[in-house]
Amino acid sequence: MGFAQSDSLVITPPRRYPPSCDCFQGMIDLTPRLAYTYADAKSSHFAGLMLHNDCIACGGGFYAGVHFAGRDSHKVVPEVGAEFYHLLLGYGVSLSTEAITPRVGLSLFNLLRVDAGYAVPWAKAPLFKGFTLSIITDIRLLSYPLPL
Repeated sequence: MGFAQSDSLVITPPRRYPPSCDCFQGMIDLTPRLAYTYADAKSSHFAGLMLHNDCIACGGGFYAGVHFAGRDSHKVVPEVGAEFYHLLLGYGVSLSTEAITPRVGLSLFNLLRVDAGYAVPWAKAPLFKGFTLSIITDIRLLSYPLPL
């Protein structure tokens, strides 16, 4: 039993979105990232690199760096993760070696973000669990564009 001509597969060209919605414009950035997180009477400073793409409405990417935790413990905890965020609506989610953290917050042109979230840890000795408050900055002046 064969296919008739009308039953054949039709391949359509990829849909092109307006520039304001096209998150994949051929470049991704590698930028330094600094953050401060507070949760459950513990605080941590984060320094690392973020590999991301952004558009007007949304963004996401991968990051790696270290947390410098607490005044008392002086722990240094490496972290690798991925995140997605919607800038206009103010929500996002982070998935890392420590936890999954849904977030809501505010962004100032994606240069400075203030997020509140809830960390659900899966590490044996998690750095954070429960409600979190984070201040995150990607230092765009030092971004290095990488061609796709």
